[in-house]
Amino acid sequence: MRIIALILLLAAVCCSQAGGKAKTMVGVYYFPGWYRDKPAVMESGYQDSSEWRSAIAKAAHPRPLCGFYDDSNPAVWDYFDRWIGSHGIDFIAFDWYYNVGQEFLSDSLDKGFLGCKASDKVEFCLNWCNHGGPWWKVQIDQTVGQLEKMIDLACERYFNRPNYLRIDGKPVIMIYETDMLQATGAA
Repeated sequence: MRIIALILLLAAVCCSQAGGKAKTMVGVYYFPGWYRDKPAVMESGYQDSSEWRSAIAKAAHPRPLCGFYDDSNPAVWDYFDRWIGSHGIDFIAFDWYYNVGQEFLSDSLDKGFLGCKASDKVEFCLNWCNHGGPWWKVQIDQTVGQLEKMIDLACERYFNRPNYLRIDGKPVIMIYETDMLQATGAA
């Protein structure tokens, strides 16, 4: 099972042009939320039991190799960033749940990673989790107008950071459900 967890972590490898030479980059995919130790009731009345309670907490695997921890704590990311930087990993792709102005599970990136002292030493990008779930207060909306608002927010909050991952000078954003995006006609 550790091999499967490692494969999941080493989810992203990409190439970029750096000084005319192709550079292979190794990235890790990060699912936020390993700190869930009790259910949180949201404004909508929904109890936090989605991926965390129904899949991860009840299953024997996967489990974080270093145990459960509060990934919104910058001190945790100070340690992770030093480890990542010394083990040949170039970037982190953070799951980013966003829909019509609402975000979910963003504290790991916003408070933890971006709040730590070493965050500028490791590049990062967004893996937009554009799929549905009971945590959204409104129906998934991936129309052009909503996508423009989302990109404006990402530009303001993330893309302008010097350690945001770029290929050929363009910010990288991964999309979880490309079929869902294509179905709206936006892609």
